This record gives sequence, C-alpha cells and structure tokens, in this order.
Amino acid sequence: MALPQNVAAWFFDQTAGGGPAIGMSPLPTIRIRRISDNTLVVTDATMTELGDGWYTFDFTSLFDEGESYVILADAAALNNSRDRLKFGTIDSRGFTPNIRVN
Repeated sequence: MALPQNVAAWFFDQTAGGGPAIGMSPLPTIRIRRISDNTLVVTDATMTELGDGWYTFDFTSLFDEGESYVILADAAALNNSRDRLKFGTIDSRGFTPNIRVN
C-alpha cells in the first residue's frame, strides 16, 4: 500500500498587517506535472483549507512511486505575486520545497 501523499502549502497575507492567509476566496489551486513525460496529472484542482494559513491537496490516488512530479500551488486571492505562488517537487523520497534538477 502506498504511503499517503498530501501536498501542503503555507500562504502569507501581507494585506492585513501580515500573517497567515486564512479564509481565502477563491481557494488556492494546484497543478501537478509528471516530469518523465510532461503530463499534467492535476490541473487547477482546488486545495482544502487546513487552518493557520495551510492549504492541502490529497495526491495519494494519482501518485506513482516510480515517478517524479513538479508542483505549483496558486493562491490567486493574494495580490502580491511573491506570496501567491508556491512550488516544489515530489517523488518516492517525499516533498522538496524547491524545484530541483534530477
């Protein structure tokens, strides 16, 4: 049985004096692309608010342990582009918070 693959991203909101981005509308979306063949496995799926600025997406059913993926989470509700996008990679070793070259 595969281990759960839950992708989580923390967003910061500078507009209200700073702090966790809570209650965003619209909710952040996520794109997940398989590196081996450039296939977009998840296209702009809505993330779930966990609390305290954390948003999650359950990738377990789509995750293949033999593959590597790049991830882009987009909080369009945040106007500041520096805080809007989160990215990383995921593979059999887990999540890495920066895009890396394999």
